[in-house]
Amino acid sequence: MSSGLKFFQEKVNNGQDPFPRIPPALLNSSDIQKYVHVTSMIAPFDSQHLKGASYEAKIGNEVIYWDIDTKKKIKISLESKGDYFTLPPNSIAYVQIQEEFDLPPYIALRFNLKIKHVYRGLLLGTGPLIDPGYKGKINIPLHNLTANSYQFEFNEGLIWIEFTKLSPHPKWDQSVENYNEPSEFPLKEIASDKTKKSMEYFLSRAHKGSIISSIPDTFRAAEEKANNAESTLKRLYRVAVVSVIGVGVAICSLIYQGYSLQHQIFDKLRNEIIALEKEVEQLRNTSSKTNE
Repeated sequence: MSSGLKFFQEKVNNGQDPFPRIPPALLNSSDIQKYVHVTSMIAPFDSQHLKGASYEAKIGNEVIYWDIDTKKKIKISLESKGDYFTLPPNSIAYVQIQEEFDLPPYIALRFNLKIKHVYRGLLLGTGPLIDPGYKGKINIPLHNLTANSYQFEFNEGLIWIEFTKLSPHPKWDQSVENYNEPSEFPLKEIASDKTKKSMEYFLSRAHKGSIISSIPDTFRAAEEKANNAESTLKRLYRVAVVSVIGVGVAICSLIYQGYSLQHQIFDKLRNEIIALEKEVEQLRNTSSKTNE
């Protein structure tokens, strides 16, 4: 080990920032490598996966999701090249990142999906902040909002990570002079129960039951409502047809009854007229005999 590297690592072991002259900001690729070289804040690390201000992290060994129909939790282990998992349409899976992180107390990180996956219609949301001092692996909730199934392979690049250095503090930067920290504004550090934990631990803390997308259930409910509406419409149509036929029959019956009544009246009048004609004829005959 070179004397220069030993000097920097001793500063790290004493909780000091080995590069206090690097200003608090989003770290460029050169500064990321410096801190990784001295603090081992990313392991394993490969400089080939660096961009100007971010580092590509890959899919690791563990994937957890819940079956949409059975609500059963499924755990997949990815161990070597060629191992993969399938993300079904309208689903969510929790994917563990291969790299392990050991963040110094003055560096935080954020992450987001690679552009390739964004254009696939996948969603991670805004990359959450991983607090300084975090130790362990990162677990990614990956949403598939499309009607497509996507395959992901072990060791495939999934996210880009950026590192941000915090403002100076005497705890890690002795160059901060005349700094009197008010007792009511102490430096907050990451809780020990949030480091070196498994994915199962974080999931059980978040929710005791299944964690699935609501989209399939929403689709099923909408389809069921549409089917019910169609059935109701068909029933109403049948009722309307029967009602129209009933009304038609009733109208025809009324017309028939009116016609029959009219015919009866005409027959009665005709009979009365015939009877009157006979009476008139008889009266005429009687009058003729009297005159004779």
